[in-house]
Amino acid sequence: MIFYAFESIMGNVNQKVEWLADNPWIAILSLLLAFAGIILAVIIYIKSRKTKSVCYAIRNYNLIRNFVSKIPLLKLSWDEEKIENVSISKVALWNGGSDVVENTDIASLDPLTISVLSPFKILDKNIIYLKNSKNKLELILNEERTKIGVKFEFIDRHEGVIIQVIHTGKRKEDLKITGTIKGGCKL
Repeated sequence: MIFYAFESIMGNVNQKVEWLADNPWIAILSLLLAFAGIILAVIIYIKSRKTKSVCYAIRNYNLIRNFVSKIPLLKLSWDEEKIENVSISKVALWNGGSDVVENTDIASLDPLTISVLSPFKILDKNIIYLKNSKNKLELILNEERTKIGVKFEFIDRHEGVIIQVIHTGKRKEDLKITGTIKGGCKL
């Protein structure tokens, strides 16, 4: 008797399994769930991957462009040096990766640098916004006034700085950001 009850239950289960296997909507739903699982696995892998990346953007405001040569009586100088152009560039640097970028992550042969193309000069530099003062960010202008070294202790994820650079260039392309992040990429 127990055997017949068990056989009856198994017969019902077999019928339901066959119905599920033969139903095209169940097959389509299973396929869609499999694709969704693969896509979700790829997204989770990409999101969990640790990356080191310093990103930047430059916005340039040209204040004076060759006006000195067009107006004979006008003399423009910076610290007693005659200049023809004045631009203010805002350089935003931030950690666009998912891991902390530390000062030891910057390649010593290719440090993080803001430079101006020849024959232009950097007149002044200033930090106008810093998300985290514990980063110990500092700017070091070389004697030739062509490069600003950017030094920091660390930059956490989504932290950054906005640097104001006053220079004699005319366009944002006259400024160049260089550097190599170990385990990351060149800027």
